[in-house]
Amino acid sequence: GGGIVGARAFLTSQEHHGDVFAGPGGCSCALLSLDILLELGQQHPEAFIELVGLAAELLLPVISQFISLGLSRQWLRAGEEVFVEEEAADALYVVITGRVRLMRASVSDALAEVGRGDTIGEEAVLELGRAGDAAVRVSSAKCMRDCELVKISPANFEAICSKYPQLTLRFIKTIARRSVSFQGMPGVTSSLRGRRAAGQSKTSNLATIAVIPLNGDSLKMTRDMCEELKDQLRKFGSTLLIDESRVRKMLGWETMDNLHRFFYRTRVASWLNQQEEEHRFIILLGDSAGSAWSEVCVTQADILLAATDHESLPTMLEPERRLIWEDQTEATHNWTSDFRRELVMMHNGSRSLPKRSKLWLDQRPGMSLHHHVRLGNKGDIARLGRHLAGRAVG
Repeated sequence: GGGIVGARAFLTSQEHHGDVFAGPGGCSCALLSLDILLELGQQHPEAFIELVGLAAELLLPVISQFISLGLSRQWLRAGEEVFVEEEAADALYVVITGRVRLMRASVSDALAEVGRGDTIGEEAVLELGRAGDAAVRVSSAKCMRDCELVKISPANFEAICSKYPQLTLRFIKTIARRSVSFQGMPGVTSSLRGRRAAGQSKTSNLATIAVIPLNGDSLKMTRDMCEELKDQLRKFGSTLLIDESRVRKMLGWETMDNLHRFFYRTRVASWLNQQEEEHRFIILLGDSAGSAWSEVCVTQADILLAATDHESLPTMLEPERRLIWEDQTEATHNWTSDFRRELVMMHNGSRSLPKRSKLWLDQRPGMSLHHHVRLGNKGDIARLGRHLAGRAVG
């Protein structure tokens, strides 16, 4: 008696990876939701601490193996830097979740954007410094989304290579391909340059799309557009539409009402990342430009679609300015200027020519592109879907 099942899945916000059955004699179980645990912590702190200790013991083998390999996890907010060009290259990074942009001071455009499963900073383990010198970073890396990374030092990388030689071979082949494709510029994956060389769209590796209605008049139209967009994106892969109500149903009211707290925000981010692993595209539908959920949508997305009824006034409201255009913190300076934002002007069956595009764009010069979409017009939605999937024609 007194055992715990489901602790790892609960703490990591992931699905259970196995079935649990009662023994021949049966058993009695207490179902502990997050709300119950929080209440227990307030009313009976000693019992709460003991329960947390038991749960931690179940995770100990996993944590011990992680530590034994010399790995460390890092969580960075959108806009924060992973490393800076020309600083000492002390570690290799693996992107677990999120999106990282690689840049060089001498190049105006981004070198690449990498995502889940990619590595950055390979120069740290390839000893690419001059004779007698330590390797230095050949590019800067900035998080374009909230990111989780694993940091691996050169010494620990060698230890992992010794312990798992089959993994080493795969890793070396990957690095070799990337190094060749970048003509001697290590630390950058070949994903973006490979696409450019093939003439493919920069959107071909987008996974998570945030759609934010810019005003109250656009809420219903935005939802209708997202439903149609979901159907179009499914032509290119599994697509899931997520709004606040869906997350609230999965993770509870307590979580969604406390998104300003790190613990609850990471629970939501972890669950969203799990959905991204299972689907080609994720559409995150915000509820308004000023909500905490919409902020999560933006910081978890590869691209932002700012949606509005084309007949709405183009004046930029304060919630939109804070969420989409203003730097979130001093640490994330200039993140919003780098983030990809596109304006979607929705038309409710209108056949008239667009008239207010310039007014909207004049107040939002940072928009990468703008689209006109007639709801119910499969051609318009299909064109937007092809663009987001990197399959645009013409």
